[in-house]
Amino acid sequence: MDGKAGIIADLQGKRINMDDLLAVYSLARGQNASELASHDLDVRLRADTLEVEGLSASKVDTHFRVEDGSVSLDQLNIGDFVGAKIESTGKLADVLGKANGSFQLKVQAEMARGLPIWACNGWGKPFSGCAPVPRSCREC
Repeated sequence: MDGKAGIIADLQGKRINMDDLLAVYSLARGQNASELASHDLDVRLRADTLEVEGLSASKVDTHFRVEDGSVSLDQLNIGDFVGAKIESTGKLADVLGKANGSFQLKVQAEMARGLPIWACNGWGKPFSGCAPVPRSCREC
């Protein structure tokens, strides 16, 4: 973070609510939280429970960086998100231009019904291209 505005954070807790953190950041900066994009970030986060926009994940351990238009995910380990264990790493360069890069994603689940339902109906906003979720799965 060579001379640019930057934020370095190491967050740990039993329950971390990202919406609350972004609201506090907005108050402290006197601007919209979406303007985080104008800063370099280096964030390490460990939480027993992480809540983001009404979704909850447990046993979260992540380290990500945003620098010079690139997003690097050094580590993402989630013990449980809608019944699945998730691990990921990767990098995406030139995010605001011609984005390119790759991410590796590993998902493990004994009962994988929760993840596809979330993927097609996450946040109550179905993604285009998803087939309707069978009634038997919606009631799981």
